[in-house]
Formats: sequence, C-alpha cells, structure tokens
Amino acid sequence: MESRRRQSLSEAGARIRKLRLAAKLTQTQVALHLGIPYQVYQRYERGDASIPSDRLAGIAEALKVPVEDLVPTGKSKIAKKNSYEHILAPDELELVQVYRKIQDRKTRAGLLQVARGLSSASQA
Repeated sequence: MESRRRQSLSEAGARIRKLRLAAKLTQTQVALHLGIPYQVYQRYERGDASIPSDRLAGIAEALKVPVEDLVPTGKSKIAKKNSYEHILAPDELELVQVYRKIQDRKTRAGLLQVARGLSSASQA
C-alpha cells in the first residue's frame, strides 16, 4: 500500500513539473504564488510529500490548468487520452493544451492549416 502511495505522489509530482515547465515558471515562482518556501514545493514535485488540497488548487491556479490535470488518473479513459504527455516536449505539450482550449471549429481548422503550411515550408 505504501509503495502505491509513493508511486501516486511521484506521478503527481512529475505531472506538475511538466506542466510548470510548459508554463515557463520556476519552482520559486510557483512557491511564491502559494506563499510557501520553494523547498516545500520541490518536495511536491519530487513526490516526497503529500500535497494538501488547498495547495493543489493553488498550483493549478499558478499553472493555469484545471486541478484534474495535476493528479494521476490511474487506468481511466482520461489517463489513456493524455498518454502522449510523457513523450512530448514542454512546448509541444503547451501547443496541444492551447489548441484544446480553442472552442470554435473553424478557428481550430485554420490553426491546423497554418501549422501544416509551416511544416511543409520548413521541410522544403
């Protein structure tokens, strides 16, 4: 049981770290937002300490993501849906997250068309 808890803490910490890097924030900046020493925040990212729910909400606020994005989801459909996160660089992950926030289908299609055009131009 303890190893499962440790694994969950470690997964949550890794997920938070990736999102922090994608947001281009330092550990110190997030810690200041939370009003805690950066060493405490470091322990969260390393998976060495449990994160109180109020701090989890504060981290989500600092990273501008929903709280649900910070915690491991096990073998749920959500985890499978986001399984690409471990293979993306922070800027690639940010691009996906920004794209997902676009509600208008035409805007999404336009952005995709621009990206395809840029890709083709860079390969020429």
